[in-house]
Amino acid sequence: LKLGARGLLRIGSRPLAGGDIALLVRTHRQGALIKQALRVLGINSVQNSQEDVFHSQAAVQMERLLKAVLYPAREGLVRAALTTCIIGVDGNRLALMEEGELEAFMDAFHGYHKLWGEQGFMRMFRRLLSEQGTPARLLRFEEGERLLTDLMHLAELLHQYEREGRPGMELLLNWFTRQCQAEIAESEASQLRLESDDQLVQIVTIHKSKGLEYPVVFYPFGWEGGAREIDTGAPYAFHDPGADFRPILDLGSQEWERDRGLAQAEMLAESVRLLYVALTRARHRCYLYWGKVKGGGRSPVTWLLHPPAEPWRDDLLAAMARHFSTLEERDIAVRIERLARESDGAISVHQCCRVAALPAVDQIERTEEVLLSARQFRRHLSNARRMTSFSALSGSHASVELPDYDRVDGAEEIAQEAPATRSIFQFPRGARAGSCLHAVFERIDFTRCARAVLEQLAAQQLAAHGMDVMWQGAVCDMVERVLATPLDQNGEIFLARVPAERRLVEMAFHYPLDRINGAGLSRLLLEHGLAGDEGLRSSLGRIGFGDVQGFMKGFIDLVFESGGRFYLLDYKSNWLGDEPSHYGRPQMAQAMQRENYTLQYLFYTLALHRYLRKRIPGYHYDSHFGAVIYLFLRGVDPHAGTGTGVYRERPDIDLIEALDRYIGHPHGVPL
Repeated sequence: LKLGARGLLRIGSRPLAGGDIALLVRTHRQGALIKQALRVLGINSVQNSQEDVFHSQAAVQMERLLKAVLYPAREGLVRAALTTCIIGVDGNRLALMEEGELEAFMDAFHGYHKLWGEQGFMRMFRRLLSEQGTPARLLRFEEGERLLTDLMHLAELLHQYEREGRPGMELLLNWFTRQCQAEIAESEASQLRLESDDQLVQIVTIHKSKGLEYPVVFYPFGWEGGAREIDTGAPYAFHDPGADFRPILDLGSQEWERDRGLAQAEMLAESVRLLYVALTRARHRCYLYWGKVKGGGRSPVTWLLHPPAEPWRDDLLAAMARHFSTLEERDIAVRIERLARESDGAISVHQCCRVAALPAVDQIERTEEVLLSARQFRRHLSNARRMTSFSALSGSHASVELPDYDRVDGAEEIAQEAPATRSIFQFPRGARAGSCLHAVFERIDFTRCARAVLEQLAAQQLAAHGMDVMWQGAVCDMVERVLATPLDQNGEIFLARVPAERRLVEMAFHYPLDRINGAGLSRLLLEHGLAGDEGLRSSLGRIGFGDVQGFMKGFIDLVFESGGRFYLLDYKSNWLGDEPSHYGRPQMAQAMQRENYTLQYLFYTLALHRYLRKRIPGYHYDSHFGAVIYLFLRGVDPHAGTGTGVYRERPDIDLIEALDRYIGHPHGVPL
C-alpha cells in the first residue's frame, strides 16, 4: 500500500489502492483478528460479514437510548443513555455533572419522548442525532464509521417495523429487545452492512467470496480450516457410497465406527474445495501463508502437499496428523520450492518472517523454589456502614438494588388449578405477580390508554413474567378501574389525568444514614403520634435491626404532580379477599401494619421531601406535598364506594422533620 501510494506499485496504469486487496478468511473470528491487526498497522479495512446487526455493539447502545427516551423521568436510564456512543458523555463528566446540566439532558429526553409519540421514531432519532452531534463525533474514531453504519441500519429496521405495525413506543422497544435476544435473525434485512468501502482493504469470508474476483488476494490462515476429528459417540452426516450416495445422519448406529472415516473424508474434501475457491479469487496475485503450524496436520494444504505416506484405511485425519508431525520446517520448504520450480514462474516462495526459537523448558535455568503464603486477616470488620433499604431493614427482601415488589409470607404462592372465573381477585399472588402488574403500570400512558394497546402490553408482560396470558382481560379491566378511580375525597385527582411529563416512574433515591437502629426509630415514631393504634404499635415493636449507617436506598413506584402538589403512590397487589368490600380502610390498615408499610412510606416521604426541598424554590411541605397513596390494586373500583382499595395518608410535618433530624445529614438528596 505504501508503494502504491507513491506510485511505485501499479495495476495497469493506476496505482495499487486498498480497495484492490481482499483478505479471505473462513470465519468471522478470523476476520476480526485480521481487522484488529490491520488497525494496529494503521490500515483501514472493511469486514464483509453475515453477522446480525441486532447482535452488534451498536444495538446495545441503541437499546439503552430507547429506554431513556421512553422513560425520560427515570434518572438512572437517562444517565445510562448519556454514556452511550450516541450521546458521548464519559464517566468523568458524568460523575462531575452539575444538577443543571443533568436536568437539561432530562428535559431534552422529555422532548424526544414527545416527538417520538407524535411524529414517530425516525423523526425523533434524526433530531436527536443532529442535536447531539453524533455523526461528526463518531467519525473521529477508528470504528466510528462502523458504529454509525450500524446505528442507521438499526434505525431503519425500527422505522420499518413501526410503519408496518404501528405498535406504539413501548411495544416497539419490546420488539427491538426480542430481536437483540434472538439467536437466529428473522430476516436477511438485519445482516450487517458494509461501511463506506472506498479504497478500503476488504475482509471477506470464503463463502461470501464465491463468484467474486479481486485484484490481489491474501489467504492468511492456510494452516487452518481442515476437517475435524469426530468425537466418540457424536453424530455426523455423510453420503453413503454404497447406497447411491444417499445422505445419512448417524446418531449412534452400529455402523458408527465404520462410517466415521467416510464422514471425515467428506469434511476434508469440502475443506479442499473451499481452498480452491480462495485461491481462484485473485485476478493478478494471490498470497497463501503456510508452514509447520500447530493444527495444520488436518488442513487441505497438508492433504495436497504432504499426503500420508503410510497406508490408511479408516482414519485418514489421524494418518495425516501423524505424517505431518514427522516433517521438519526444511521438509515443508523443500516441497514448496519444488512446486514453485514446476509452476513455470506462476508461483514464488517468500519467507514472511523468522521467529527466534524459545529454549526448551528443561534448558531454562532453575531458581530456588520459594514457598509463598498469604497473610491471615484477623481484624474484625463492622458491617454497620452499608447500603440498606426498607425491605432489608424489615427482613422481607435481601437485595437493596431492586424495587421491593409485593410478596407472599413464606414463599411464592404454589400454583393451583385454574379458577372458574378469572377476575383480578383470583390473579396469582406473590412477588412475580406484583412485578408483572408494576411493569404494566410503568409502561402505559395514563392519558391515552386505548384498550387495544393495553391488551397488547398486558399479554406481553404476562408472558415475560411466566404467567398465563389468559389473565389478560382481568389485568386490563383492573388497570381501567384504577385509572378511573378518584384518588382524593373531592373526586378531582385521577391517574387518567396525569400526563407523562408530570410523573416520575420508579424514582430511585438514596440518602445518608447517621447511625440509626430499630429501637430508636420505633421510639421516635411512637413519640410522634403513632402509639394510639395497638396494631400499629405492635408492628413498630417488631422493628429490631441493630445499628446501621451508610445510605438508605429505595424506589418509589410513582411520583406525580396535580394542582401544584406532589403525590407519592405505591402499587400493592396484596390479596385481602375476593370482594371489593374486603379492601376497605380497616382491612387495608391491617395490611399496612402487618407488612410495616407505614415505615416504608415514611422513608419514601422523607426522600420526596428532601428532593422537593432541593428542587423547588420556596418549597413548603404544607403547600407542596400532597399525600401518600397506596393502591391495593385488586380492590380498586370506582363503583364500589369511596376509598375502596385506595389507602391515603398525609404524614405530619413534625414527624417528617423529626425523622429527618434522627436520620441525619439533612442536606442529603435523592440521586
